[in-house]
Amino acid sequence: MHRSIAGDYAAVEGNFSTANQLLNVGPVTAGVVYYDDAAGTAHEACNGAPVNSITGKIVLINRGNCNFTVKNIKRPKCLAAGVIMINNVPDAPIIMGGTDNTITIPAVMVSQATGALLIAQLGNGLKCYTKPQKGGWRFG
Repeated sequence: MHRSIAGDYAAVEGNFSTANQLLNVGPVTAGVVYYDDAAGTAHEACNGAPVNSITGKIVLINRGNCNFTVKNIKRPKCLAAGVIMINNVPDAPIIMGGTDNTITIPAVMVSQATGALLIAQLGNGLKCYTKPQKGGWRFG
């Protein structure tokens, strides 16, 4: 059963660099994939390169056992269009900390519930697009 999830969802931008802020980068529209690495680290992007193609995609990554700048956002070979970090606790999304002005990939965090909704829709051709004037993402 296909269920539309189009709408606005709460998302908080990371605080890594001005080079990856939506206001500076502009809108991002792309298909969505769930990060999968060979190390089997529960989609956390902490170890190794992804085994699935993330080029030009918005990548879902679980918050977890490494800091935010170590995750796929910083990897030099990362050709993702954007990152949606999924909170690993049921609390509201937080500002992802760290400083690295070489990070240019826009990244936001969403709640655990929103992340689960996105993961459930991956098989339905989920696409996301940004609304930088609101500092959030619109899913459709």
